[in-house]
Amino acid sequence: MNDELLSDIIQIGHLARVRRMNSESRYLFSRLEILYPERIFPHMALALLAIDTADYDDALGRCNRALRLAPDYALAHACKGFALLKMKRNTSAIEAFRIAIRSGDNAAAEMARRFMSLAESSHVHVPGGRKTLAPRALITGMPA
Repeated sequence: MNDELLSDIIQIGHLARVRRMNSESRYLFSRLEILYPERIFPHMALALLAIDTADYDDALGRCNRALRLAPDYALAHACKGFALLKMKRNTSAIEAFRIAIRSGDNAAAEMARRFMSLAESSHVHVPGGRKTLAPRALITGMPA
């Protein structure tokens, strides 16, 4: 597959994800994962989708797959930390966030800093009494 077509498919998959067309996004990224298991992008795309759908076990596994391919990939560490945070594994989450912060990737480091303060406080409180986060807004910049 040429790079331009691949880029278009990835963009369509992310557009479907942020529009909450989860099955369509999962379909595209799962096919790309079959075609390119040695590349990071399908694993991370599926990890973000898993975070969007609150499937934190799946997100963690996919982040770990991406990190086996690229151990220094800051976004994977930040997303891994977020999944661990949501699984109430705060100590492990903080470790993952620290790696992302030290990476030099400004976007991943900033995301990790925001989440790390939540992990260190050991709970997440949102006005209105709900305990939740809006990962779509924090990870993609799109409103939740």
